[in-house]
Amino acid sequence: MKMKKMYALIICMTVCGAALFAQTRPGLYDGDALQGEMDIYDALDWIVANAQDGAQYTIVLGADQAIASQTLNYVGKRVTITLKSSGGEKKLTFASRSPSTYLFTVAAGVTLTLEDGVTLAGLQSASKPPIGIDGGEFIMNGGAVKDSIGGGVDVLSGRFMMAGGVDIVSGAFTMNDGVISGNTVGVYVRKDGVFAMTGGAISGNKSQYGGGVYVAEGGAFTMTGGAISGNSASYTNRGDYALGDGGGIYIKGGTFTMTGGTISGNKSSRGGGVHISRGAFTMTGGVINKNTAELYRSSSGGGVYVWGGVFTMSGGSIEQNSAGGSLDDGGGGGVYIANGTFTMNDGVISGNAVTSSGGSGGGVHVGREGKFTMTNGTITANKANWQGGGVHVSLSGRFTMSGGVISMNVAQNSGGGVCALGTFTKSGDGGVIYGSDAPEGNYAAKYGHAVHTNRNGSRDATARATMALDSTKQGAAGGWE
Repeated sequence: MKMKKMYALIICMTVCGAALFAQTRPGLYDGDALQGEMDIYDALDWIVANAQDGAQYTIVLGADQAIASQTLNYVGKRVTITLKSSGGEKKLTFASRSPSTYLFTVAAGVTLTLEDGVTLAGLQSASKPPIGIDGGEFIMNGGAVKDSIGGGVDVLSGRFMMAGGVDIVSGAFTMNDGVISGNTVGVYVRKDGVFAMTGGAISGNKSQYGGGVYVAEGGAFTMTGGAISGNSASYTNRGDYALGDGGGIYIKGGTFTMTGGTISGNKSSRGGGVHISRGAFTMTGGVINKNTAELYRSSSGGGVYVWGGVFTMSGGSIEQNSAGGSLDDGGGGGVYIANGTFTMNDGVISGNAVTSSGGSGGGVHVGREGKFTMTNGTITANKANWQGGGVHVSLSGRFTMSGGVISMNVAQNSGGGVCALGTFTKSGDGGVIYGSDAPEGNYAAKYGHAVHTNRNGSRDATARATMALDSTKQGAAGGWE
């Protein structure tokens, strides 16, 4: 009996040891069987000569290698190739300094999988990113795709499940984990392309428009988790001024749907977190926070900048963002709206600020031809160093409030809760704008703790008559001035 147990132990040790040893030495594996200690050139040549339908091959990299462009195509056969590291980071990059095509082109029937420890590095001088999917599939379970122009992966057709940088022309992309970083535009979605982000991070990318993500006409991006953070949009113009749109996200004709995740710590001059132009952003959850609009005197929309597009907020929060603009067309620590529409059905806009001495609209700035509709939700604890701690409405802007709460906002000049130089319509008793005597009161250092209205130099008597403030006092103490 003891002898049988000993044999069983020896067999187990042999099998388990082989399993642990499998795919750890550099070389090519057919399943778990080592075919030889080969570099990537020899391994790919072996697969071309010996590929079997349905086979799974693993290439374990033992060193960095610069290689010529490779097309993975085994006509009539379904083949999976996995790239792994024997330990530590291993990098594959272009052998040519000015390559005209992808490092790897993944054709129909081929699945290329990237594991932890492997980096596919592009070149700023390259015309293509490291990966081109042409009918096949790319799965990124770990590793990185970085340092490329126009995204790390170009999806012409097929499927991409990964964590890297992406240019999607058509087809589908799902990002479950990993990092897309160091690219000129982290993700570019266009013309029937669909990108779904459930985890991972898009960070440290930079471009003139949409440092982290650019969604063009026909493109769609859905975000249920993960983080778009630390990206920037800028370019030098007008002397020392650095302009840029959409540090985290730029939408021009496409759609973005956010139900979870975070858009955080991004920076540009207009729309630190999100810039919308001729497109639509729908937010039902998640957080847009700690983004910054700066680098230019009219910097606007620390969290969100809406220009000619539509933003619908039905949940989630826009918080702790800032803008440095000081002109009439600058400001909006949390949200800036001009020539576009922002509808707030629920959610929170909180703790945002305009940091310049003449800045307006700590929470929301409704600029030229902008439309802001609030049916529910909360705008609270925002700050402006000039007018409109909670909301500022410029001369041609329009703000309609039928529900929700505006509370505890601060303006260093006028309109702690709301400063309405343009059109402000409050529907009967719908919603509350607290006066200074309430615990949740708004505060203005000079005029109108709750609301200050002034159209062409005089009070708007019509708006005042239809508005019920949460205060028993008249005049400035009750909110009006």
